[in-house]
Amino acid sequence: MALTNVLKHAGKDAHVHVSLSYEPSRLVVDVVDDGRHGGATGDGAGSGLRGMYERVSSMGGTLHAGPLAADWAVTAAVALCA
Repeated sequence: MALTNVLKHAGKDAHVHVSLSYEPSRLVVDVVDDGRHGGATGDGAGSGLRGMYERVSSMGGTLHAGPLAADWAVTAAVALCA
């Protein structure tokens, strides 16, 4: 969903970096883009950040989203089952 938000809000010249980190007890997904996010609005058809929070929380994970220097970042961490 974070990648969809890049398409909707970051602008046509934005670049995005996605990284996955596998740790012994959790999986961490980082999505960072350099888009402008200048008050762009979506079409209202999606759930946006609220939907991401709900999905990650339902799996016992955490989600952080917001500005990171000149970029925008979304980080989700989900515990892995033993």
